[in-house]
Amino acid sequence: YHRSLQDGRYLCRWVCSHHTVLLQDRTENSAKVTVSANKEGTLYYLAQKTDAKTPDADTIQKDGKSVKATAGENTLDITELTRDGYTVYMILKQEDGTVSSVKSVDLKAVQIKGDMNNDGEIDMIDVTQLLEKLTAGETVSPDLGDINGDGEVDMVDVTLLMEQLTEK
Repeated sequence: YHRSLQDGRYLCRWVCSHHTVLLQDRTENSAKVTVSANKEGTLYYLAQKTDAKTPDADTIQKDGKSVKATAGENTLDITELTRDGYTVYMILKQEDGTVSSVKSVDLKAVQIKGDMNNDGEIDMIDVTQLLEKLTAGETVSPDLGDINGDGEVDMVDVTLLMEQLTEK
């Protein structure tokens, strides 16, 4: 398993004997996952919320989706997601019937920048919570509270969050 930062996003790569999995992009309702396969076959995948029971290969084939996989890079466009965290489970079934072990990649929950209470809306409650956290000296993740993108969460971000509300 390898993790690297590219273009401001973490890319996760998991290497195994049959295929390599790379999370390319995650949005509120979709994700792109690139799978590099050593062999041709059928790639079965199943996206489940992170807290769901880990499926076995039979369940992935029965309940999941499938795409023809070529030797080389294959892209999965996974849709119908919510902002919740997911795990995508995959197997590669080769044309001779050989099935890889179950592999997975985690899709982190998506947070809306400034949505301090994670209710899907930016409102005065979020401005108040950001202000309270900063004045109490609490640490706020830049992914959530760095509205201007300067790498710090400070009173400028509170002001910008307030301005976003007044522009609506």
